[in-house]
Amino acid sequence: MKASLVPVLTLAVVQFAPLSLCRAEPPPGASDSLWPEQVSAPAPVPVLPAPPPATPTDGSALPQGAIYFDGPVWIIPASPTQPAPPALPGLAPPVPIRAKMPPSAAPPSVRLRPTQPVSGLGLGGRWGLLWTNQQVYGSNVLLNGGGADVRLRLGSVAVEASFDVLGTDEAQKTFSRTSYPLQLGLLYDLLPTRPGLFFNVHLSAGAGVLPTRLTLWKDTPLEYSASATEVLGQVGTGCEIRLWHFAITADARVLGLWRASSGDELDPSQAASGSTAQAAFAKSGLTQALIPEKSYGWTFTLGALLWL
Repeated sequence: MKASLVPVLTLAVVQFAPLSLCRAEPPPGASDSLWPEQVSAPAPVPVLPAPPPATPTDGSALPQGAIYFDGPVWIIPASPTQPAPPALPGLAPPVPIRAKMPPSAAPPSVRLRPTQPVSGLGLGGRWGLLWTNQQVYGSNVLLNGGGADVRLRLGSVAVEASFDVLGTDEAQKTFSRTSYPLQLGLLYDLLPTRPGLFFNVHLSAGAGVLPTRLTLWKDTPLEYSASATEVLGQVGTGCEIRLWHFAITADARVLGLWRASSGDELDPSQAASGSTAQAAFAKSGLTQALIPEKSYGWTFTLGALLWL
């Protein structure tokens, strides 16, 4: 009985013995199957010594926080006054990148108020020349004089009305002529009106009438007077230079003339025998009509306008 209890007691002692004990040898005569293999105890965790406190490089004392152990590492709090670590040498500054910006859309155009008035009334005067192929004593007739000019501007178009008094004296008052052209026309500006534009070029077209008074041997006993009316059409071009409300104008136009009255008193071949006309024509040496049925010419004017 005692011999059978020995292995049991031995097993109990071994199981409750400290892990640091070595494996017990089974008693003599005991079976090895009753003795389990014992496992050695694990190695103890090494304890690291505390790191030395941080010392400042400039010799001054820095406040140091509490050092504590967190798992396998020691935690050393940073000092609030500890200087920043120096920059690493050999690093070049960053290269600036200049990105090409996409082209922006053009701003919408704004129509500014033009310097030249869009509408207005201009009053002025002018000097002019009128040349025609109507011949007297073998020379073409050239009349000169002046008149009034009125223009009403409506944007790029202007309406013009003019009246002139043009005359000439030939061969020591043997022949005298005075014409009164009355014209109405349209002007169209070729250049747009915009700020800073004080110069403009225009095209012109119009029509009118040309009453004429002719005199032979003026202030003599053989004085003879006759009148005629012509219809005219004109086209041309001109320009205007303006400063504030004052403008200088220049125009050149081509004329077409058609006589509207009869030529009985203008043609020497149709003068009544023994009349003053026949005597005046005979003494003047004129053999052709003073104003033919059809003729042409040109006119040039230079004037000034005041825009209201």
